[in-house]
Amino acid sequence: MSTSVSAAGLHLAACLLALSAASSTWPSEAAAHEVGTTAVTATVDGRHYTVQLTLDPASLVAKLDAAAGRPRPGPLSVDDYERLLERRADEILRHVTVTFDDRQVTPSLESVSEAPATPTGPAEDSLAAPRICLRLTGNVPHGARTFRWSYDLTFASYRFIVKRAAGPVGRVEWLEGGRPSSPFELGIPSPLGAASLQTARAALFGALLILALALGLRLLPHIQNRLWSVERRCQSRVPAAPGPFSSRSRVS
Repeated sequence: MSTSVSAAGLHLAACLLALSAASSTWPSEAAAHEVGTTAVTATVDGRHYTVQLTLDPASLVAKLDAAAGRPRPGPLSVDDYERLLERRADEILRHVTVTFDDRQVTPSLESVSEAPATPTGPAEDSLAAPRICLRLTGNVPHGARTFRWSYDLTFASYRFIVKRAAGPVGRVEWLEGGRPSSPFELGIPSPLGAASLQTARAALFGALLILALALGLRLLPHIQNRLWSVERRCQSRVPAAPGPFSSRSRVS
């Protein structure tokens, strides 16, 4: 009796150990599979921003279908994935968060295209899954000073690059799905409001007017002397016309 009980206990312990090992390795394998399949590059200038989201289209479609309760489609070609994701632009954008300062804005899905292949070895080329590039665009709100990004349709870390349009890479971060990036300083000075801008223009115009008036007052005596000199020379060169009381008109 004790021998059978101990054997059963050992069998149960072995089963629990196997289940524990399987449960501990499954998430890491899933995460390791997804690390590197998603990459985001954001480019921001003074008026517009662009976000290039590169990812595995099959994984993205599966997550969108799971969130919407749709059955998963079978294997699709790259062209089919592009058309399908274009039709589901609104669903994708619900999982994207773009924030300027404390104001959240909604980008537009400008295009869906196949991402360029990354250089790999010959053995990896045949196993590499196709990747899709989603290009998101939008306008920078007037006066914005910081930019933040978040994307929650990934279960693993992904690389996030943010930079200015006329410069090198500004910052590289590794983000978890749903975690917002650190605020990225746009380097734009605090803009003047409409009233302040009009006041500044009026002050500049007044300063230029005062400068022109002071210069004119300083040059006025020289201009007057020049005109007086020219007038005297002109009068001295023109002979006076004989009048009725001149010496030539007298009768001798």
